[in-house]
Amino acid sequence: MKLARNLLIDDESEQWAPGLGHPTVAQTSDEAFQKLSEGNWDTVYLDNDLGPGQKEGWEILNWMMRDLPEEKWPLKFVIFSANNQARPRMA
Repeated sequence: MKLARNLLIDDESEQWAPGLGHPTVAQTSDEAFQKLSEGNWDTVYLDNDLGPGQKEGWEILNWMMRDLPEEKWPLKFVIFSANNQARPRMA
Protein backbone atom coordinates (compact mmCIF):
# COMPACT_ATOMS: atom_id res chain seq x y z
CA MET A 1 0.00 0.00 0.00
CA LYS A 2 1.38 3.37 -1.07
CA LEU A 3 1.54 6.02 1.65
CA ALA A 4 0.18 9.42 0.66
CA ARG A 5 2.77 12.12 0.12
CA ASN A 6 1.29 15.22 1.73
CA LEU A 7 2.97 18.58 2.14
CA LEU A 8 1.96 21.05 4.86
CA ILE A 9 3.05 24.65 4.28
CA ASP A 10 2.52 26.45 7.57
CA ASP A 11 4.71 28.59 9.82
CA GLU A 12 2.85 27.26 12.87
CA SER A 13 2.65 23.63 11.80
CA GLU A 14 2.45 22.24 15.33
CA GLN A 15 -1.19 23.43 15.45
CA TRP A 16 -2.27 21.54 12.31
CA ALA A 17 0.02 18.56 11.82
CA PRO A 18 -1.71 16.25 14.34
CA GLY A 19 -4.94 16.40 12.33
CA LEU A 20 -3.14 15.70 9.04
CA GLY A 21 -1.15 12.62 9.97
CA HIS A 22 2.57 12.97 9.28
CA PRO A 23 3.02 15.32 6.31
CA THR A 24 6.29 16.81 5.16
CA VAL A 25 6.41 20.38 6.53
CA ALA A 26 7.65 23.62 4.98
CA GLN A 27 7.51 26.63 7.29
CA THR A 28 8.56 29.40 4.87
CA SER A 29 7.62 30.30 1.32
CA ASP A 30 11.19 29.51 0.18
CA GLU A 31 10.89 26.00 1.66
CA ALA A 32 7.46 25.69 0.02
CA PHE A 33 8.84 26.56 -3.44
CA GLN A 34 11.67 24.05 -3.01
CA LYS A 35 9.37 21.25 -1.84
CA LEU A 36 6.75 21.94 -4.54
CA SER A 37 9.51 21.76 -7.17
CA GLU A 38 10.16 18.15 -6.11
CA GLY A 39 6.67 17.23 -7.33
CA ASN A 40 4.73 14.00 -6.75
CA TRP A 41 2.63 15.35 -3.84
CA ASP A 42 -0.82 13.89 -3.29
CA THR A 43 -2.16 16.85 -1.28
CA VAL A 44 -0.61 20.20 -0.41
CA TYR A 45 -2.12 21.98 2.61
CA LEU A 46 -1.24 25.66 2.72
CA ASP A 47 -1.84 28.22 5.46
CA ASN A 48 -2.77 31.41 3.59
CA ASP A 49 -1.12 33.55 6.29
CA LEU A 50 2.55 32.56 6.51
CA GLY A 51 3.61 35.65 8.41
CA PRO A 52 5.65 38.80 7.74
CA GLY A 53 7.96 38.69 4.74
CA GLN A 54 6.51 35.44 3.37
CA LYS A 55 4.52 34.86 0.19
CA GLU A 56 0.79 34.41 0.68
CA GLY A 57 -1.06 31.26 -0.34
CA TRP A 58 -2.45 32.75 -3.55
CA GLU A 59 1.09 33.87 -4.56
CA ILE A 60 2.50 30.38 -4.07
CA LEU A 61 -0.41 28.86 -6.01
CA ASN A 62 0.07 31.41 -8.79
CA TRP A 63 3.78 30.55 -9.00
CA MET A 64 2.99 26.83 -9.14
CA MET A 65 0.41 27.26 -11.93
CA ARG A 66 2.73 29.50 -13.96
CA ASP A 67 6.18 27.96 -13.49
CA LEU A 68 5.84 24.36 -12.33
CA PRO A 69 5.30 21.72 -15.04
CA GLU A 70 1.80 20.27 -14.80
CA GLU A 71 3.12 16.76 -14.14
CA LYS A 72 4.57 18.05 -10.85
CA TRP A 73 1.33 19.64 -9.61
CA PRO A 74 -0.22 18.01 -6.54
CA LEU A 75 -3.43 16.03 -7.00
CA LYS A 76 -5.13 18.35 -4.51
CA PHE A 77 -4.26 21.82 -3.20
CA VAL A 78 -6.00 23.05 -0.03
CA ILE A 79 -5.67 26.64 1.20
CA PHE A 80 -6.78 27.28 4.77
CA SER A 81 -6.22 30.00 7.33
CA ALA A 82 -5.99 29.98 11.08
CA ASN A 83 -6.09 33.78 10.94
CA ASN A 84 -9.65 35.09 10.59
CA GLN A 85 -8.32 38.34 9.10
CA ALA A 86 -6.61 36.53 6.20
CA ARG A 87 -8.80 36.11 3.13
CA PRO A 88 -7.92 33.70 0.32
CA ARG A 89 -7.63 35.40 -3.08
CA MET A 90 -7.98 33.97 -6.54
CA ALA A 91 -4.67 33.53 -8.35
